[in-house]
Amino acid sequence: MRKILCNVVGVLAASLSVHLCLSIVAGGAMAADGGTIDPASGKPCYRCHPSKLDGTYLHEPLSGRECTPCHNTEGGNHQFKKGLFAVKAKGAKLCYDCHDNLSVEKSVHGPIREGVCVDCHAPHNSPNKKLLRFTGSGLCFECHDKKGFEKKKFPHAPVADGACLDCHAPHQAKAAKLIKQLQPLICFNCHDSALADGKSVHMPVASGECESCHAVHGSDNARLLKTGFPAEYNLPYGDDRYALCFTCHDSKSMTEEETEKSTAFRNGRQNLHYLHVSGSNGLNCTMCHDVHSSRQERLIKEKSGGKGKDEVTIAYKASSDGGTCTASCHDTVTYKR
Repeated sequence: MRKILCNVVGVLAASLSVHLCLSIVAGGAMAADGGTIDPASGKPCYRCHPSKLDGTYLHEPLSGRECTPCHNTEGGNHQFKKGLFAVKAKGAKLCYDCHDNLSVEKSVHGPIREGVCVDCHAPHNSPNKKLLRFTGSGLCFECHDKKGFEKKKFPHAPVADGACLDCHAPHQAKAAKLIKQLQPLICFNCHDSALADGKSVHMPVASGECESCHAVHGSDNARLLKTGFPAEYNLPYGDDRYALCFTCHDSKSMTEEETEKSTAFRNGRQNLHYLHVSGSNGLNCTMCHDVHSSRQERLIKEKSGGKGKDEVTIAYKASSDGGTCTASCHDTVTYKR
């Protein structure tokens, strides 16, 4: 049996009397508009809060017109136009009453780690799927700095398309930086996995360190390279031209005419790298070497130089103390260290 306590406040406004009626339901709480809040449904809430139902996408409790899964209605702690019924738990603890705990992996997104899911998700409704406050990279840039992404001459396609989630998990991941998979597997979701299927594989690819050479979000250099690299196959040698390679490799392997240490590609003491790259019409490293992998040893390409009459074929076989190379540009040559 309901017991109703009614406080009537008469207010004269343009000859209109406004009555504020506060009703108390046994076991319930006061509604802001003088109605009652049924703890099982919360329906009267929408008399004052209709905007909570306006979004294209509604939080699941609101789809069933339920407020009480999140809000505590006990104690009558709603101050008219000033307060709200307190949520049942703080931060992510409230979300985990229904959603899985998303902070158990090695890499956890900051808002999840700090328990502020509402940094990304609207708690009631949104025009966007999954109750996101913004779409695409616009949401990410609410916290992350745009400087590393904007105005790059060559942006990574997911960045250009605002598809950060192609590579990053939004909540947690086993890999660092919220990467969905370890490199190079994450790269092979879009790029050719045959890069890693060769007889010889470039160390950064084999060890999953594509970032050794590539800027993953964008670069001012072609092919997302961290530093510039010449496209020409024939050009004068310069340390600065091959700075990317010399991040790992010793430049002496190219500049010393004779050596017993700097390179294994030598005939006796004659440095065969120097022979190929020196002079005004030297060869680019990529004339002979594939930068990712090859079906031949030492990352030696099978074809290079261009198309048609510019194409060069290369057949290379390594030996315990040297190797043999047959190419369109020279006869069969065998070298021994």
